[in-house]
Amino acid sequence: MITNYLVGKKSKIYLQGDKQASENFNWLQSLLNELKIPIEIPGKGIGKMFEDSIKKIDVKRIFFALDPKKPNHIELNSDAEVQFNVPRFASLMKPTIESLTLEGKVSDQKGNFIAPISIPNHKVGTSLSNQNSLNTTMQLNINVNSVNLVNVESLMAEMLYAQDTTVSISGHSSVKTKMLLGRMTVPRVPFSADIKLPGLGKVLASQEPEIKNLKVIEMRNDGGIVLSALVSIKNPTEITSLMGSINLNCLIEENRNHLGTVLLENAKIAPGTNDLEAKFLFKYSSMVEDFIGNFFSGKDQTLLLQGVQGSATVHPILKNVIGAFVMRATLRSEATFGKFVSAVTLKRQGFNLIPQAFMTVSNPFKFPIKIISVKDLKVFAYKADDEQVLITEMERVPLEEALIIPANVENWVDEENPLPLQMNGNILRSIKALEMLLSKNNPVDEEGKKYLPIKIEGRIRSEMDELQCEFTFIKDRLPLYFVFGL
Repeated sequence: MITNYLVGKKSKIYLQGDKQASENFNWLQSLLNELKIPIEIPGKGIGKMFEDSIKKIDVKRIFFALDPKKPNHIELNSDAEVQFNVPRFASLMKPTIESLTLEGKVSDQKGNFIAPISIPNHKVGTSLSNQNSLNTTMQLNINVNSVNLVNVESLMAEMLYAQDTTVSISGHSSVKTKMLLGRMTVPRVPFSADIKLPGLGKVLASQEPEIKNLKVIEMRNDGGIVLSALVSIKNPTEITSLMGSINLNCLIEENRNHLGTVLLENAKIAPGTNDLEAKFLFKYSSMVEDFIGNFFSGKDQTLLLQGVQGSATVHPILKNVIGAFVMRATLRSEATFGKFVSAVTLKRQGFNLIPQAFMTVSNPFKFPIKIISVKDLKVFAYKADDEQVLITEMERVPLEEALIIPANVENWVDEENPLPLQMNGNILRSIKALEMLLSKNNPVDEEGKKYLPIKIEGRIRSEMDELQCEFTFIKDRLPLYFVFGL
């Protein structure tokens, strides 16, 4: 009754005679016993204490799911702090919010309709804090057919490419509470609140993610090359986005040459560092050949990952938005691949004047790499002042047989098949090279061994899983060691 009185709702009570009253005449007792007098108590209400009962909704964390397998469905979960307008005397009655119902709409900053909002009978069961607020997780499922697609795409574009964006929610709320006086329902109270969404533009536009663990996993009969990798993205926001699989075009930033396509599989960007699984599909071409050459040479490459307009692999909401998506990604070959050639060692055995050269190589692939030929080879040595001195020049390295680097090896040396380097009969060049090798000014590696920094360049023809390719190989600051043998 008191609750109804406070919220302005009428109550009705009845006065009835007491049959046991001893001071009344018998006839009056009988009359009073049959008499019921209704009394209606009007609801007083305390001003507008329950008007705009929801003061603010502060979103702390968002889980946003667009599953291509559910094209008509949008899932939105959020951790939110809901603040209420509750008068002081009501706070003293220790209110607990048992359930919350929200019915209304979501609008953008210009007031354009985005989508309906319906959260029926959301169970809370939490006491209000001293600030008349509670923390809760709200779930919202939206039917795509009920949204304004144009406005949603505009909002998605802001979230993907802008820094922040704000949406407004408005409508009516129904709050069920439990107090010391009993349970109370506050029905259809109008509310409005702004929700600030941290834009994913902070994630995608302000960083250059690193491509890690790049591996060739398949050489196809049609000349295609399939590679797997991880694209590392850091997300400083509290938004988790589940976007399904995304098709991207892959271009070389330097010349905008199209390498092929990239598929981000089951793309999920959560707060913190995310390693997204990516599959690269390249159709073999001269651009891909140059890419492989740079890769084996240890040269860093910047790739552009560009969204595909109207992609069939994403949720319908993202079909047009993803087309404007461009991300610069860095492929650090040595960090990803390991050092294809990490050192060259010259070994002088017995009484031979010309030492033999052995390469220290790595191959993380699941198939061997066969070096068929090496042409236009030049080897430069660095003096202490960084001046380059040509110590070897060969039009073709005379390989007696192909050099085969086994699969899945690291820092491997083929002791039986040295690389036949020649000085072309130039004795002065040989003496100069030996003098530089024995110089006291040479740097020292981590193990305390002196080495001569060199630069190697040439054309390498190789075969990987029956696919042959020829590429320019350039390796700078490679350590050259010299070992005296017996």
